[in-house]
Amino acid sequence: MYVDMLKNFSSTLKVASYDSDNDEYMTENETEVVNLDTYAKTISKTSPPKSCDALFFYEAEQKWYLIEFKNGNLMGEYQKYKIKEKIFESLLLLTKELDETIDFFQKNMTFILVYNKSKNSRINILNSLNLLGNFVPKRLEGVYLKQIRYLEKGDFHKGFVEKYCV
Repeated sequence: MYVDMLKNFSSTLKVASYDSDNDEYMTENETEVVNLDTYAKTISKTSPPKSCDALFFYEAEQKWYLIEFKNGNLMGEYQKYKIKEKIFESLLLLTKELDETIDFFQKNMTFILVYNKSKNSRINILNSLNLLGNFVPKRLEGVYLKQIRYLEKGDFHKGFVEKYCV
């Protein structure tokens, strides 16, 4: 399952967080994760499914995490649509690969959107997260995913990396 995916699609949080448009990483952490973008390309090289950046399993607590890094602007309906699309298509990929049902993800999978507040004004962040919050969790949290979290990259380091990736 996860171990097999790690063997074939291993990456680090640092590599998964890379923003090629701005040539920067959103985290420097080297914890091993499954690179879902690489996995999706094995399904179709010409038109791969959309996917979140990383899958992480915290074995000590049996917790699963889908992680999407967004270094750019979060505003707009198109961004909300793209994030929702990545969540849905990632879950479909994982349903097949992990041989699990949506019920499993509803009870075990947390989605984390890691964003860069320096790329968005405070008003844009509040508006964007409110728009995403009104759209994504109400539609997905408790139905397809256990939890949805939005973490600024500094909070991601303090609240996630320092807790699960040591």
